[in-house]
Amino acid sequence: MNRKFDRNILYKFFSRDITPEEEQELLDWVDESEHNKVIFLSERKLYDRLILNTDENKLTDLAALAEPGKTRRIPVWIKEVLKISAVILLVLGVAYFFNKQKYDDLLALSNEIVLPAGERVNLTLSDGTKVWVNAKSKFTYPALFGEKERRVFLDGEAFFDVTGNEKAPFIVETSRGEIKVLGTEFHVEAYSKSSKMAVSLFKGKVEITGPMLLKPVILKPDSHFESLDNKYTVSEIKNNSAAMWKDGLISFTDTPFLELMKTFEKYYDVKIEILNTELSNTEFTGKIRINDGIDHALRVIRKNASFSFQRDSDENNIIYIR
Repeated sequence: MNRKFDRNILYKFFSRDITPEEEQELLDWVDESEHNKVIFLSERKLYDRLILNTDENKLTDLAALAEPGKTRRIPVWIKEVLKISAVILLVLGVAYFFNKQKYDDLLALSNEIVLPAGERVNLTLSDGTKVWVNAKSKFTYPALFGEKERRVFLDGEAFFDVTGNEKAPFIVETSRGEIKVLGTEFHVEAYSKSSKMAVSLFKGKVEITGPMLLKPVILKPDSHFESLDNKYTVSEIKNNSAAMWKDGLISFTDTPFLELMKTFEKYYDVKIEILNTELSNTEFTGKIRINDGIDHALRVIRKNASFSFQRDSDENNIIYIR
């Protein structure tokens, strides 16, 4: 006969807010029977749906889906977990679960976040590392890290505040190369559709490897690495503008108009058609709060350049610059 288990412990496990004693108790319970494994996976799916839904008025309805006919009270702490950027795609590799020993299966369980244009999110990983993922990015990380390394995968842009662990280095794998750290704060931009890779280091030390490098590059604090078309440079960081997006700001210095419009497209989920070719060589410097919207952003930079803008009447997400 299966003993009952506190579902709050399950949710604490999913969010990695659990003590070692509680985690061991949960693993022992899961291993008792196939029935318990089914309950675990059912609650995992419910948790995923909660993460994807930030409207607290719908939480009770979602909970009821797991056990029809019963009203389930959603713990207050779950609502705190849900205070992240809305509309993210969270895909969990549950197919690997329970194929091997329970701990190995937990290591194989991976989470994948895919963010569309206009969205960003911050996460806390199982080791305490904090990650801010920017728009149009894909970030993959394990539910639990192994003992030898902590490896994550990034296609896009993110800022990392890594918890130190000399026995298990933290590795960010991208399509352009890898960044290996022990404990530090740094920013990475490495979209697979771009030939550019950039790393800005603010604290600690990182080691960069990749096909464009004959040997690893070691960055010291306040250093910026950038590679393009198999060539790379290392320079001093004069400001932290590269990471200001995680605080809700678009910061730009001597940025060409075309590049700035690409940035706006990423943050505001719009398509910008530039019909005024005289703007191509114009550069801009400033800061804009993302939440103020695209119209405000264009009005701000229009103070230093002569142009007009208009939304397409049929496709509201297309903006023409004249």
